[in-house]
Amino acid sequence: MKIKSGNIRLDHLLKECDELIKRTVQIKNYKKSIIFEKTKPAFIDMMLKKHFTFYVSKGTLDDSKNTEDNFSFYSRSIFATEDIYYLLFLKNLSDFEKSNKEVEWVIIEAGRDIIKSIEIKELMFLDFYLKKDSINEKGLIDYELYELVFLSTNENIKKDFLKRSSKNFLSNLFSLNLNKKSYASQKLLYHEYVDDIVLKKNMHKYIHVFYCPLCGFQHNIFLKGHKDANVDKYIKIDEDSKRIIFDCKHLGSEINSRIKFGIKREKLKSELNNNETFNKAFLYFFYNFKYTDEKNFSFCQRDNEIKKFSISEYIEKYKC
Repeated sequence: MKIKSGNIRLDHLLKECDELIKRTVQIKNYKKSIIFEKTKPAFIDMMLKKHFTFYVSKGTLDDSKNTEDNFSFYSRSIFATEDIYYLLFLKNLSDFEKSNKEVEWVIIEAGRDIIKSIEIKELMFLDFYLKKDSINEKGLIDYELYELVFLSTNENIKKDFLKRSSKNFLSNLFSLNLNKKSYASQKLLYHEYVDDIVLKKNMHKYIHVFYCPLCGFQHNIFLKGHKDANVDKYIKIDEDSKRIIFDCKHLGSEINSRIKFGIKREKLKSELNNNETFNKAFLYFFYNFKYTDEKNFSFCQRDNEIKKFSISEYIEKYKC
């Protein structure tokens, strides 16, 4: 298997690959990316750290010719690429940005059955993320699972790459309406004590998306009773401060991970030692507090009036 590689300006690469792109995805006119305007420049920079892989037929790469760095010499012979969606996305950049970015290319000799291998890789992705449990939903993409897995393995992705991170990750990128069926709605309501929270039927079936009031990091919380229950990993008693805390590591922010958002221990009259109290303690946070922006979080007063509190003042109060 022969391989050649080199570097090329991005605008030149996209120009050379124009026919390949149209042929591979069967489009005549390129449509603007939905998510391009929602991503930060760092997202593009990270994409360009990888090399772009292309395939030509066996016998195409000629060692006798000095073409090591000449992508255009082989571009017309390329019949497949593993990076078609990267190329499509990068077409959104301005002409100036394309001309000022350089990428690495790799061309590999292979049989044409490599196309099947590339397609199977896409099918494996779909196979994992398709819903399989419900007869009525088989074949639909399980966005809940995708978001859960993606964010659990890429904890800084939102703050590093998204211009806004105040919504559900997938909803933010693709404008998906995920709230109606799977996600609990968050409306601030005053509760004096944790024990005042009323646990409604089927409440455990929903994903409770909670943004840390201090750093805004998204957490998908599953109540006790859900097969993926994780609420007890976040709701804890801090013996030093005598508070019930929400245990966020503040990933992607400058806030010390030892600083926790919490409430007075007296807000819970019972012990934090069973499914009901864990659920109620979390829901107390969920219904009483909400991340607003980098400067403030919101909370609900006795008259259900929404007020803001300075995050910096809160951190100063509870810093170690």
